[in-house]
Amino acid sequence: MPSADELWAWLRTPLQELASERARDRDKPWEELRAYFLSQLGLHNSTDHPLADGLLTRLDEQTADERGATLDDSGKLETLGYEFATRFADQQGGPARQQGGQESQSYDEGAWRQFLVENGPRWAGTDDTWSQFSEWFAYQANQSGVGTPAAALIHHLAAQNAQDRIATLAQYGVTITAPVTAAAATSQQSYDEGAWRQFLVENGPRWAGTDDTWSQFSEWFIYQANQSGVGAPAAALIQHLAAQNVQDRIATLAQYGVTVTAPAASAGPATSAQPVALTEENVQSLLDETAGFDDIPEERRRELIRQAATGL
Repeated sequence: MPSADELWAWLRTPLQELASERARDRDKPWEELRAYFLSQLGLHNSTDHPLADGLLTRLDEQTADERGATLDDSGKLETLGYEFATRFADQQGGPARQQGGQESQSYDEGAWRQFLVENGPRWAGTDDTWSQFSEWFAYQANQSGVGTPAAALIHHLAAQNAQDRIATLAQYGVTITAPVTAAAATSQQSYDEGAWRQFLVENGPRWAGTDDTWSQFSEWFIYQANQSGVGAPAAALIQHLAAQNVQDRIATLAQYGVTVTAPAASAGPATSAQPVALTEENVQSLLDETAGFDDIPEERRRELIRQAATGL
């Protein structure tokens, strides 16, 4: 008799194809999707194989909304498939195996949901605690008579990372709170939005708008923000601005209503005005406009003009 893993290997790819077909055409009737799944299994009718018949009967019995939710969630669909593969393998193996005094091949759906909601959140949400938790979870599930669906779920989650497991469990109504980093904890602190806006508008413009003053300003800014009870948003903003250059920081702050005026760029060392080339004609023109010049004797006027033109 094939093992649960061998049966699962037979089911898995067709289930994935079924989910893909549903995603390609969400309006396709269930009857057509059902026939497509059977064709992927190499079957003409569900009754050709008891495992396929049991799985499809479960989907047939669901409401359209329930079935749609299952088909739209590949993780849930695969978990259901693995449950049936495990159950079928147990049934084909002869008398029901006893695990902690409970039969492994059958279970109460309500009891399983209750067990999952109560015990799923006991996982700490980290990769390093998963192995110990999954062993404990499977043992407790066997003791409660829901070992089959628990094994199917653990098998499905085993290849996922911590964040994907958390997301998958959430689809089953199980909320896992993963440990947060210190930075994340800080960002989750509550604060008064109005106080933060006021603080930012008053203190943001104190930055001089240069790279060499940024470090000192940012330290001062966070310290003052902590003192004012708005350390969380201040730290988040400073972290966001840290990787930007001066102009981008100024532009970002402007989006928050903070105007920072960067020092005007230096035009370089001042240059002395270039001397204007003078001729007797333009000197004469200038002197003609000078009050009292006409009162100077003509000979002296000519001498002054020559001296001005030659720089003497």
